[in-house]
Amino acid sequence: MKKIVRVSVITPTFNSNATIERCVSSIKAQTYPDIEHIVIDGGSNDGTVELLHDLGVRYISEEDAGIYHAMNKGVRLASGEIIHILNSDDWYTDSNVISMMVEVMESGGYDLCHAQIAQVNMLGYKVCINGASVEKAQLLRKMKVAHPSCFVRTSVYRRYGDFSQGFRVAGDYDFILRIWDKINIAFVPKQIVQMQINGISSNNPIRSYKESMAVTLVHGKGVIPALFIFCYECIKHYVVMFFRNKQYQS
Repeated sequence: MKKIVRVSVITPTFNSNATIERCVSSIKAQTYPDIEHIVIDGGSNDGTVELLHDLGVRYISEEDAGIYHAMNKGVRLASGEIIHILNSDDWYTDSNVISMMVEVMESGGYDLCHAQIAQVNMLGYKVCINGASVEKAQLLRKMKVAHPSCFVRTSVYRRYGDFSQGFRVAGDYDFILRIWDKINIAFVPKQIVQMQINGISSNNPIRSYKESMAVTLVHGKGVIPALFIFCYECIKHYVVMFFRNKQYQS
């Protein structure tokens, strides 16, 4: 008989009344038999807390120092052997996501399993697919791991630490680089999460690129290459947005 390991799904929220029910419903629809769901709310005042209560979800609600502080609270509260962080405006693509990811992790003894995510706009149309199998050298150039797809063993957080609260939008990038060449990793070439493009990093592209540059410097990248990539990514972002807006307007 296969051992059933508990999976803790952590959802940080702040004024997420418009999206949290979809996120919660996708978790409740999972076929996996042992899921612990914990919502870490940052003191919402838009009805999020009342909705969570009505949905029967375990939550705590109090002021925090940002999304990575909320994630860290959830990681420390988690009782599962595997942790997945599913943000309040993200949702699973189907009901077998957790079962599939746990099966991969358990069959190969992996510490982390990641996959692809689909970014969608406010109308529900897919804008792009993120997530790839990469080496650390490639990660130092750009964050190509889709963090919302990462299932991580709790022991990894206990051994290597959680998210740095000094970052506002790139703490996941810092965490990934910190652990990437120290653990066993698997990649599943399948879309497992849909992500609505209105998150903190999406709304603050320059801040996101600046923090990403800072992360790469912390992890050993040279100043000149880091500056070059920062400028390149900023220019590319606005060029892509220009043509994307033209497409929507036509």
